[in-house]
Amino acid sequence: AIPLRRSLSHLPHRPRTSPQPGAALAHMTVAVVAAPEASPALRQAAGIAGTGHQLWHAASLFAAFLRDDLASGAGSQPPPPPEAAAGRRRKAPAPQRHVLELGAGTGGLAIELAQGGLASAITATDGEPAVVRNMKYNVQANRLGHTVRCRQWAWGQEPPKDLDLSGVDLCIGTEVVYYNRPHADLAAALRTVLDAPRAPGQPPIRALLLLTVRMAEDQGGRVVHRPNAEGYTGSSIEHFVEVELPEQLLRAERVQIPAEAFDGCLCPLARSIYEDPEVREALVLYEVFSQCA
Repeated sequence: AIPLRRSLSHLPHRPRTSPQPGAALAHMTVAVVAAPEASPALRQAAGIAGTGHQLWHAASLFAAFLRDDLASGAGSQPPPPPEAAAGRRRKAPAPQRHVLELGAGTGGLAIELAQGGLASAITATDGEPAVVRNMKYNVQANRLGHTVRCRQWAWGQEPPKDLDLSGVDLCIGTEVVYYNRPHADLAAALRTVLDAPRAPGQPPIRALLLLTVRMAEDQGGRVVHRPNAEGYTGSSIEHFVEVELPEQLLRAERVQIPAEAFDGCLCPLARSIYEDPEVREALVLYEVFSQCA
């Protein structure tokens, strides 16, 4: 059995990189980021270069935001309260909603949404095979394989053959624009999702991205990337929003994150991190639209 421990790590600092062929997921641990009755147990990989093996605290914030946002949507069913959402049993069935997650990493957000009864089907995707294997482990460990499917989808490639984009209602991504690097493939993937055919009367697919504006900082020879509310100009996020999305005939509109979402994180560590106003201000939420719609 893999021992449980409480994770005291802050935001990950290393960029996503592909593992070497045949690389094993060594030094695996299960990090319980909150009380077991409040948030899922997730296995993370220590010593693996890449963000997909690490837990992002913004996932808990996104889940808190979506609990209120989806409940207020037309025709949606109110989700259970957080204490009930954390349980394994739900009195009411989940609403008929298919959520697609891009760059799902450990699967933490998909698992929290499934535990909260916010969707009847969730497809969690990531581009790295090792990350997807670990994600499947986490989904099975939380007994949510009936709701959450894990699939490999590397941006720039075709989506999984068994993924019917025409049945997707909501596409989400957390911390998928990172460091100073191009994200044209992500923009192309969003275009593929938003261009999926819709049945007559079927509402368009919504696409929401929760991102953190960061800046590089040298701490004793170790470069870390900390949240920075003043760093939008010249950042990857600016380039993604103002250049790469429009190249795919997409546009992004800023969505206000209510204070209740920060306070509603089920993860106590995330709540404590987001008590810092500067960290809150560095979080940006965008809804992405097709300009052809």
